[in-house]
Amino acid sequence: MEVLGSDDTYELFKVISEKGSIDSQVLESRSGITKAQYYKRIQKLMACGLVTRKSKKLSLSSFGHAINDTRLKVETIVKEYHRLKAFDLVMNLKGMGKKERTDLLDELIKNTDIKSILMENLNSLAA
Repeated sequence: MEVLGSDDTYELFKVISEKGSIDSQVLESRSGITKAQYYKRIQKLMACGLVTRKSKKLSLSSFGHAINDTRLKVETIVKEYHRLKAFDLVMNLKGMGKKERTDLLDELIKNTDIKSILMENLNSLAA
């Protein structure tokens, strides 16, 4: 998915996802890039199946919605980076039992999706 590697293309994708459906000319005028750059990036998004155009309106395809959902999850995880780093540091301390680790996880990580992933990891380490 190198198409989303460009900051401009990524921003266009985000705006389309946030608006649900947006007029192509409105998006172009808000993009802050040249007309040629805009059309090149939109063509790439359409060519890889992330975006569709209907009657001058751009919206995400089903594939685009799935990718966007993953993008949102990754952004949520990145926001928790420092908490996850702190959890890793504590996990490496000797003498902590499973209960203490579980309690720490519960206190430190508030996002339930991330917490369940880490809980699975804790359970597999104890087994």
